[in-house]
Amino acid sequence: MRARELIPNPENRTPPLPIPVSNALNELREKWRPLALAMLLGAIGAAVAVHLTLPLPWMLGPMVVTAVAAMSGVRVWIPTWLRSSMFIVMGIMFGAGIPPDIAQQMQTWMISSAGVVIYVIVTGAAMFLYYHRVAGYEPVTAYFSAMPGGVLPMTIIGGSFGGDERIISLMQISRLAGVVILIPVSFRLFAGYEPTGSAGTDAHFDDVAPLDAVIWLLASVAAIPLAGRLRLPSPTLMGPLLAVGALSLAGVVSSPMPDEPMAAAQLIIGTSVGAMYNGVKVREVGVYLVHGSIAGTSMVVLALLMALAAGPISGLEPQALILGYAPGGFVEMALIGFALGIEVTFVITHQLVRFLFIVAGAPIIMAQLKKRLL
Repeated sequence: MRARELIPNPENRTPPLPIPVSNALNELREKWRPLALAMLLGAIGAAVAVHLTLPLPWMLGPMVVTAVAAMSGVRVWIPTWLRSSMFIVMGIMFGAGIPPDIAQQMQTWMISSAGVVIYVIVTGAAMFLYYHRVAGYEPVTAYFSAMPGGVLPMTIIGGSFGGDERIISLMQISRLAGVVILIPVSFRLFAGYEPTGSAGTDAHFDDVAPLDAVIWLLASVAAIPLAGRLRLPSPTLMGPLLAVGALSLAGVVSSPMPDEPMAAAQLIIGTSVGAMYNGVKVREVGVYLVHGSIAGTSMVVLALLMALAAGPISGLEPQALILGYAPGGFVEMALIGFALGIEVTFVITHQLVRFLFIVAGAPIIMAQLKKRLL
């Protein structure tokens, strides 16, 4: 099986919207059964997680249940355009929550942003050595498995350098899933986070001014293609976030995003992460998943240590720094930050620095690495 069959829903890059309606309808006609099954399993997972008051229940519950089903041989599927559409909901929510003093706050983030670069260098080097010397992967595969730059970007770039795409994608998927589970659970156990089962701000449709909703949608539709042309990661997230955020700062819109679409968006995103494990048989790739889980846990521990070191220097809270440094996805880390009451813009800014540094530097560093080791 090719690696790209294992990553139908990439972490950081999503196809631009809108896609041709005919294509979407054809997909639905062909795959409605695995889609319906995925949504059913996701809903069951969310219901159980809410009942047990687990952290981030609307995303983690669907993700775990769907992943277990997928690795058990159950065919589940979430179309990329549906996942991308949910990113729009996230972008609007994050943009609507940008504080008025964001410009002043960003001036205090310079030191912590530099810490992201240091974290990537230290973590990347440590994980490269682990994958190369302990797991036994050849240098190119080890390097792109170690870099927390997103499932699809690292798989594609790594494959272009001759790395094993299957191994790279499995390591990246394992890292993403591990971080998304470990971070909120750790915050609950050690940082006093008390999950409420809420999907967002406890707002409802009655709290949204109809004109604000229309402006949100129009601004998002206009901003997504622009974000794509600017090559921003996750344009369906970043476009609405920046557009709605600017309108919120200007006082054009002021409504909060209601919980109902937030719950649906988190359910679909969590289910799509679980569906990444389609075709992955635990008995066949168990060793790979163990290596990926060890690496993911190590990255979270290193993020914690880096946050503790950067806290006194930057004057920022360790909880915020952990989410800024943690090697998860934009949406996943931002959702956890939102649930914890941590400034979402802070989290996304630091995640963006990490992503851009890795994607821009990976080809350059890999070229030098191949000269020395190959």
